[in-house]
Amino acid sequence: MAAPGPTRRSIDGLRNATIALIVAVAIISVVLWATFELPSSPPPNAGCGPCGSATAIGTPTAQGGPGDYSYVMGITPSSGLRWGGSSFEITTSSGKLLTPTSSWTVVIFSSGAGGGSPVAAYDFTSTTWTSGWDVLATSGQTIHLELGATDLHGQADKFLLFLTPTPDSGQGGSISTSLP
Repeated sequence: MAAPGPTRRSIDGLRNATIALIVAVAIISVVLWATFELPSSPPPNAGCGPCGSATAIGTPTAQGGPGDYSYVMGITPSSGLRWGGSSFEITTSSGKLLTPTSSWTVVIFSSGAGGGSPVAAYDFTSTTWTSGWDVLATSGQTIHLELGATDLHGQADKFLLFLTPTPDSGQGGSISTSLP
């Protein structure tokens, strides 16, 4: 005589246990991914730690005028810094974050005759690099902070550069300079 086959009840129990296991694995995977892989924003005015001696921003020079305000500053980067490993903020002299307008951008220019050419661009509104995120930062490049119609002249606001540590550079933290 043959052994009896599985009952409907045992098949339903096995299916429910399998579904519960798949859901549990998916939830644990998402939690682990979020904990160890999602990028975190650097805190405003974070201490620079080691980056201050390895990376420096030159004194900003105001340019443009009504409707086209901007600042240009040199950069002395740390070894291995790629522009995509950085982000920017502007704060008031008391440290309050300014809300960017859609015209705020940072454009990195190469060194060269006539001021060089654009090699990377950062959008303040989306806080993303729209081009050149993989470009290596080098001495001689300049940071062009373009503000459109926003006039920050004479308000003692600060321009902050945040650096995300990378295997190449090992540097992280932030540096800032006052806008004239």
